[in-house]
Amino acid sequence: MSFRTGEFPVTADGAVVGRVTITQDGLLTVFSCICEYKTLDILRLAAVCRGKYVPLGVMIPEAGLLRTKKSFTKNALLNAGYEDSELFHL
Repeated sequence: MSFRTGEFPVTADGAVVGRVTITQDGLLTVFSCICEYKTLDILRLAAVCRGKYVPLGVMIPEAGLLRTKKSFTKNALLNAGYEDSELFHL
């Protein structure tokens, strides 16, 4: 089983604030996210899978943007409850 790859929108407060790109790197699924969202809060990127949030990584401020890049094995994603999703949220 492999997960869907591509580029998907990321939302926060009802608006699209960035993009997450999902790629395969050997046996790993890589989530790279860049968002333009101003906040003093610590935010986490999450996939919405069957109405539940699956956390994927903490967003790090860098040069006025929020970024994260995380790699997961297939088993780690399945254990976290991840399923192919086109909905991502901060």
